[in-house]
Amino acid sequence: MSLFIFFLFANPFWLNGAGPMDMIDLGAGGTRFHVNWLLYDNGDGEYDFTSSDMAANFFRETGIEPLVVLKCTPRIPDSSTYADTTGWNCCEREFWELWHDSTELVKELSWFPEDSMAWRDFVMAFVERYDGDGIDDYPGLGSPFKKYMTEAEYPRVWCRCTDDPAGDWIRHINFTYDAIKDSDSTAISGMAGYAAPDVHLFYAGYIPGDSFLVTTTPAGDIYATREDMASHPDFPDIHANFLRIFEEAENDYYGLHLYGYAENMPFRTEGMWDLFGRKPLISDEGGGPFRIRGEVYNPENDSGYISAELAEENAGYVIRYFAGGIASGFDALFWHTNPEYEAWGQVFGDLDLISIDMEKKPSYYTYRGLAAMIADRDTAYYLPPHGDIVITHFETPHGHYTAMWDIKTEPSFLDIHLDEGTEIFHPPVSMEDSLWDTTRIDATVDTTLIIGRIPVVIKGGWSYMAISEMRPTEYKLTVSRNPVTPGTVIYAPKAGQFTIHDMTGREVLTKSHTSDLFWPDKLPQGIYLISHTCMEGRAVKRVSVVR
Repeated sequence: MSLFIFFLFANPFWLNGAGPMDMIDLGAGGTRFHVNWLLYDNGDGEYDFTSSDMAANFFRETGIEPLVVLKCTPRIPDSSTYADTTGWNCCEREFWELWHDSTELVKELSWFPEDSMAWRDFVMAFVERYDGDGIDDYPGLGSPFKKYMTEAEYPRVWCRCTDDPAGDWIRHINFTYDAIKDSDSTAISGMAGYAAPDVHLFYAGYIPGDSFLVTTTPAGDIYATREDMASHPDFPDIHANFLRIFEEAENDYYGLHLYGYAENMPFRTEGMWDLFGRKPLISDEGGGPFRIRGEVYNPENDSGYISAELAEENAGYVIRYFAGGIASGFDALFWHTNPEYEAWGQVFGDLDLISIDMEKKPSYYTYRGLAAMIADRDTAYYLPPHGDIVITHFETPHGHYTAMWDIKTEPSFLDIHLDEGTEIFHPPVSMEDSLWDTTRIDATVDTTLIIGRIPVVIKGGWSYMAISEMRPTEYKLTVSRNPVTPGTVIYAPKAGQFTIHDMTGREVLTKSHTSDLFWPDKLPQGIYLISHTCMEGRAVKRVSVVR
């Protein structure tokens, strides 16, 4: 069990790409604020701070905190379409080509500038303007800017056409780190989160116990086993660069990009601290499920709308990502909010809290509800696993919370003792619902909770007794509306006993010796678990009733 008392980020719930009102509504602690050198520096020694001054006004008025991302994208000699690039350095030409290539995902590029002092002057001027020391500060400054990050990601946006791109990156990180500290010794500075596919490859070859599912990322296929991933042709270079960069770059915290695989959060923190020493750890990009272009402009989904199954998984993943990450030691975790319509942004369409048609997904309300419960955690830690069930615990000024979920596809049946006054929360999982389902236990009770991929959050006292031995079978239940009488019919391939429970484990309907069950339209709105038990085992199906 890990216990965390001091936090670099007071509120671990952060956002990327969120609108001002959504940040406030969601209860986020902060957001990344990107500062691109070429947009501030006109080349005449004067800087245009208009955009960052406007951002400072917003941060002052809302209490939202920025993580300032400093991007060293120098101005190029000529940005026009027909520029003569003769005599330009390699990175200038690469940036110019990317800028004018409409099919390229990356529209920015950074490199260690030939005129490094010009970059240092800009960094120090920016930090000084927003450090709150009363000297040359922006007059409208509220809370000072104290958290910095250099660049957006290595290696995706770092010029690699030099002899030693990793070495250039390290020199750039350290040079920028020193400039920030020289201007404000109380500021904290870290480097960009390491690209998600590269992080997965590194962990597969080095950190014991980390396991992965098959998926596809912008960098290519991610393989099912650690052995397959370690045999990836890019693995040797990625592994060497990862070790070198994290060993040699100066950072006050570690940053990673963690799309997918929330169940492996403990391995990430334990592995980083074992390798490089204990420092605060953040995931400045992340979320799930990460399925490249999975629902946005997918040829198999012409409408561009998210499927019911993916909306449900997306909502459940919010809890697994934040609860799992916070409990394993992450100081802050970021999530994408608004959809983007250019090609790169569409990759993240499944993750966003808001759909492509600007409709708030159930994950939006899941994020908001979970942040309201545990954002002000005093302590957070994992409890010992119980079978396949992951159990995380949070102590806050207003109560004790436990989030638990099953790491397998099929649910577990947990026999549990609940104290009087305990509350059980289930997140919204359908596009039609925005409310958490809440049940208050008015008397001490022993019951059975069905724990699946959609986590259950408990506030108050509880203790577990056992996991029911009967696990779900491979056969499936089917559900369809009755065309004549208002209600639903559930079919099983074999005769047995049907039982319907609400999410507290309370039995609401049962019928024996049958392979079909008629479910009249009389149960209140909520989430129900339908189980069918026969000689071969048990099948379970989750159903949401929406009125």
